[in-house]
Amino acid sequence: MVLCRTGALRAAGAPDALALDLRMAGSPDEMTVDIGTLWRDGATDGNPRNDRHRVLVLATGDPYVF
Repeated sequence: MVLCRTGALRAAGAPDALALDLRMAGSPDEMTVDIGTLWRDGATDGNPRNDRHRVLVLATGDPYVF
């Protein structure tokens, strides 16, 4: 598990990038990356259905952008 803090998100404009260099033991052909949002300090989300994403990542050597 990796936890990353992004800080406050802007309401408009281009988002900031958060880059992770993930390396696996062995040489799998694919893996899944689960991305989730955590809320704290009493913050609430008006649409909690978009807080989790599962992405299939193929071993192509290409960068992925989510």
